Amino acid sequence: IRQRCARRVALTQRRITTAPAARARLLGLRHNAALTTHHTKEERTVKAPSFAYARPRSLAEAFDLLDTHGDGAKILAGGQSLLASLNMRLSSPDVLVDITGVPGLTGVRVEGTTLRIGALTTHAEIERSPEIAKHLPLLAQAVPHIAHVAIRNVGTFGGSVALADPAAEYPACALALDATLVIASRKGERRVAARDFFRGLYDTALQAGELLVA
Repeated sequence: IRQRCARRVALTQRRITTAPAARARLLGLRHNAALTTHHTKEERTVKAPSFAYARPRSLAEAFDLLDTHGDGAKILAGGQSLLASLNMRLSSPDVLVDITGVPGLTGVRVEGTTLRIGALTTHAEIERSPEIAKHLPLLAQAVPHIAHVAIRNVGTFGGSVALADPAAEYPACALALDATLVIASRKGERRVAARDFFRGLYDTALQAGELLVA
């Protein structure tokens, strides 16, 4: 029995030495960790392109930045999709306009027969909201399926809706609930039905100089 075990051990060692695929299967994560060290210098340096950063303190300041930079400005609301696209260089804005410091864009509140969700309300806040659970149970059931806790703590309702990713939960819920989206600009606010807001893949009714606020 000992001789058989010794032969099997020797055979296993020989396979590990001569077969990289078998070595990968046996070593698992340790092998994968080793692979991460073999990136080329070019792969390691591919990150977000250079851009300016602005953090307006009001909607008026945000509109000024949008007017000044036009298509070169990109809105940062939660950043959970935007930052990934920047790192992959799918997006290369001249300036990142961080609206998370703009007051009045967060919270869930009932206004008569309407439930209003501020654009900067996080997924986690919606998930925990008793108003959402009472008046929009479909949304309450959908939110836990958004990514994971870390993303739900930072990602925002408005950021997800404005992105118009057809695989996301909010666009589907907005259409199912016949929601109305509130869009603001320097000229004031306008309201657009969800069925008219979503025009296609990552395409919405938002125009130049406009922000989704609820």
